[in-house]
Amino acid sequence: MEDTMFISLFRKAGATGHVFLLKSGGAKSKGLAWSGFILPSTTVAVVPTTVRILDFSVDARTKDKQNVSVTGNLKVTLDPDVASKKFDFTVDPKNGSYASQWEQDLQAIVLERVLGPVRSSVKNLAIEDVVLAHGELETVVKEALTGAANPLLARGIQVESCSVDRIEAEDEDVASSIGAKEREEMLSAADKATHERRIAAATNERAVQTYEAKTKLELEKERANLIKKQGENKKTEAQADADATKIRLVPMSEVEPGKLLAAAIMEMAKSGRVGSLTISPELLAAIKDTARNA
Repeated sequence: MEDTMFISLFRKAGATGHVFLLKSGGAKSKGLAWSGFILPSTTVAVVPTTVRILDFSVDARTKDKQNVSVTGNLKVTLDPDVASKKFDFTVDPKNGSYASQWEQDLQAIVLERVLGPVRSSVKNLAIEDVVLAHGELETVVKEALTGAANPLLARGIQVESCSVDRIEAEDEDVASSIGAKEREEMLSAADKATHERRIAAATNERAVQTYEAKTKLELEKERANLIKKQGENKKTEAQADADATKIRLVPMSEVEPGKLLAAAIMEMAKSGRVGSLTISPELLAAIKDTARNA
């Protein structure tokens, strides 16, 4: 009766926590994201079901006696039913905080299982090969931690993937010398590519200049031809005008000068192009001279 007076509501599991109620030495699974009323004598355990990322860093020695550091991480998930019996996932019912450092225990257990596969693989490789063996080490670790006989499964730990981020020689001189030949070849290739690009650019520039020069020459030729044609046209036009004038004047060559002059004066008067005509001594002399020549 006293217990019922202190019944409390538990709702701190979150959306990804698998809840177990522990009482009198037994455990009862309540499922994912469970919330409900509990008695003061009931202990609550919450097993996280999200992927846990566990970082690792392993020191190893290569076949040629060089020390290296292998750094990466594992992605693992927990089997709630098994893991709840191997780790302490009890929480404070009031705020949901864990009572133990189960994550540190999980990290230590997994790291212990990573050491062997990494070191065994590294000791069979030379330093130049080890620093490039990311994929190989990932495969070795994954296979070692996912087999049917893997002791991690007995603790409810399931390895989803392994990622090796860095493999570095601890000796700086060794680290600097690794890949020196490859870097030199890459630099040489880069220099060659730069040189070839410059040659190609120069060739293209010459081709453009040649094309522009030819184009300019063709334009000048066309312009000269046009000017020549215009001159010929003007010459032809002038000749045509001269011929027309000659044709108009031929009939007048047979007319007496005096009559021609008189006719011209009368024509000018009729056309209105002459407002007045002054008979000067010079004009009379010209008329007389014309009459004498006639």
